[in-house]
Amino acid sequence: MSEDGTDCTDERRGDGKQSGGEGGNGEQSGGEQGSDEQRPAPSTAEKVLTGFSVLVTVLVFGYVAWHAVQPPSNVPPEAHVVGTETLSNGSVLVRAKLVNRGDTGLISATVEVGCDQPQPSTSLSYVPAGGRGEATFVCPPGTTSPNATVTTWVPA
Repeated sequence: MSEDGTDCTDERRGDGKQSGGEGGNGEQSGGEQGSDEQRPAPSTAEKVLTGFSVLVTVLVFGYVAWHAVQPPSNVPPEAHVVGTETLSNGSVLVRAKLVNRGDTGLISATVEVGCDQPQPSTSLSYVPAGGRGEATFVCPPGTTSPNATVTTWVPA
């Protein structure tokens, strides 16, 4: 008990310093002494995992950088006949597909089918890079083995 009647739970040693907790100069008494102790060396598994992480990070950045400096490919678009069907009046229905294998999209592309005269053509708009477009043509009766070609295109 203290002189004013309150219960004092701090025990003091005879030398005037508190036992446990902080000492007079703010240092911990007992236990760890801050950074004086050395940490154990990293394990082999930790070293391997760190090396693997660094390798993956370098590879990802290298991949992105490589593709950033590559120029777009200038592969021209292609057109193919994907199917024909003879209609009841003898006309030939021709389905053609435009394939853009390039790295840039097409604002427009004109596809022409080699039928007997007249040769029908159509313009396909907004074909993305690596994308496809389809068109259907009607050729006159007696058309055999029509072929499709891309006559003009405007890259984006």
